[in-house]
Amino acid sequence: MSATTATALKTIIEGAALGLAAYRDRAPTGTRRPYVTITEDISNVPERHGDHGDPDADQATTELVQVDLWSRLKTGNPDDYDGNLNDPYEDPALIRGLHLLLNGGRADTAPTRIYGITVDDYVRLVEHDRGVVHHAFTVRVRRAVRAISA
Repeated sequence: MSATTATALKTIIEGAALGLAAYRDRAPTGTRRPYVTITEDISNVPERHGDHGDPDADQATTELVQVDLWSRLKTGNPDDYDGNLNDPYEDPALIRGLHLLLNGGRADTAPTRIYGITVDDYVRLVEHDRGVVHHAFTVRVRRAVRAISA
């Protein structure tokens, strides 16, 4: 059972056939690319349904999350990066696959139900000095505020 939105997204990402490991906030030193980092709770917009005076009324929130896909940049010079020469290069199919996985995703197994995930956008950022390319996905996670009852 997931304790955080990042852990729920990690479960979704690692459970797909993309071959990606996912980490909350930062990957351990020496992690082979490609991998994903998840920065959660950038913002939360609460919403309430039904009678706003009812403490038991359905409550939800839309949480803004950033999902970063880190890959090796193909520079033509093997000395122009930090990492393993065996790390695969940036893969457009992997980028599309992650986008399709996240956009429209759901999770009923988290402690709070995820009603839906929407990818607002993503940008490609290149770090030439490190030989790294990453795609920063801006993701909205609409989820329940209360825990799923057994």
